[in-house]
Amino acid sequence: MRREFKPSTTRPEDFSAFWHSTRIQLEQINPEIERRPHVSEGLPGISAEIVSFLSLGHVRVSAYFLQWQDEQPRPLVINSHGYGGHCWPRWEWA
Repeated sequence: MRREFKPSTTRPEDFSAFWHSTRIQLEQINPEIERRPHVSEGLPGISAEIVSFLSLGHVRVSAYFLQWQDEQPRPLVINSHGYGGHCWPRWEWA
């Protein structure tokens, strides 16, 4: 069965107020950032870590952090898997 969802193209009336309130709430949170090595067969010259921080509702948000082990400037890519999704290191993006 194919489902289609067509969102509204206009913002709700409380859009700005919602995000203003959300930013204020986030500023009050100590993110308690954690970093730990991720053992993997990744790519030579790239280290991997699992990083996490506290967010709204005392929820811990986790991600993979891949970093080249040289001094070359490189872009930062952030990828989120979304609610209930799966996440794995995206070595090809490093």
